[in-house]
Amino acid sequence: MATSTLPTRSTQDGRVLRGARNRHAVVEAMLALIEEGDPRPTAKRVAERAGVALRSVFHYFDDVESVLAAAARLQAQRHWHLVQPVAPELPVGERVAQVVAQRSTLFERIAPARRAALLVEHDSPVIRAWLEEGRGRCAASWPRRSRPRSPARVTTCSRRSRCPRRGPRGRRSAGVKVFLSARPAGC
Repeated sequence: MATSTLPTRSTQDGRVLRGARNRHAVVEAMLALIEEGDPRPTAKRVAERAGVALRSVFHYFDDVESVLAAAARLQAQRHWHLVQPVAPELPVGERVAQVVAQRSTLFERIAPARRAALLVEHDSPVIRAWLEEGRGRCAASWPRRSRPRSPARVTTCSRRSRCPRRGPRGRRSAGVKVFLSARPAGC
C-alpha cells in the first residue's frame, strides 16, 4: 500500500499561516528600524529584527523597496483614520482647532517614520509616492469655504515712511506686489 507524500490540508494551512506571520514580522521589523532612526534598513538588519532568514525577506518580497511599500501601507492603515473631514459650516476657529488637533495627533504618531521617509524621499520612488499621497490626503481633509472669497486687490501705499509694506527708508521692495483686501491702518 503506497502512502501519499502530498501535504495534508492542516499542514498546508499551517505553512500559509506561518508565511503570513513571517511576512508581517518583516514589515513590522522594517517599521521598527525606521522608527528607531535608520532611514534605510538593510535586508540583513530587517531579517535579524524579524527573526527570519535573510532569504525569507526576498521570498516574501521582491526587493527592499517592496518591503518599504508594505511598511508604508501598514503605517497608513494604522494612522490615517485620525484625519477626518471637518464640517465646513462650523465657525473658522472650531474648524482650525479640529484640524490642528487631528494633525498634531497624526504627526506625533508618525513622526519617526516620516522623518526617515523625508530623508530618503529623493532616492525612493515608493516613499515619494506614499508621501505625495499623504500630502494629498491632508490637503483634501481641509474644509473648503462654503462662500466664495472676495477678490484680492493690489494695493499701493502713499506713505513713504513707516509703512509695513515698504522696505527701509520707505522704498518699495523690488518686484514685490502686496495683495490685500484692505489697506493697513495708517496707509
